[in-house]
Amino acid sequence: EDIPESSASVDSFLTVRADRDCRESDSAVCLVLGCMVFPDGWDSEAVRHMCGDKTGKYILGNCSVRWAYILAIIGILDALILSFLAFVLGNRQNELLQEDLKVENKDFTGPARI
Repeated sequence: EDIPESSASVDSFLTVRADRDCRESDSAVCLVLGCMVFPDGWDSEAVRHMCGDKTGKYILGNCSVRWAYILAIIGILDALILSFLAFVLGNRQNELLQEDLKVENKDFTGPARI
C-alpha cells in the first residue's frame, strides 16, 4: 500500500515538532543546572575579596543576589511552562492533522501523477 505524499510530510513535520519540544525541555534542565552550579564559585578568592571572609560555597557573606540570578530562575519557569505548552498543544494539533488527513485522503486511489 502506497503512503500518500502529504501523509509522509505530516509525519516528518510532527517528528521535527517533537524534537523541538525535547530541546525546549533540555534547555530548562540546563538552566536549572547552571543556577545550581553558579553559587559553587562563591568561595573563590575574588569573591571573598569583594564580599568578605564569611563568603563560602552557597554563602554570599556581605553580598546579595540581585536581579540577574532572579531573572535566570524566572527563565527556568518560563522554559518549563513553554515546553509543557508546546508538548500539549503539539499533541492536540497532531490529532487534528490526522483527522484532516483521513478526510483529505478518503478518495485517494493511488500515487499522484503529474
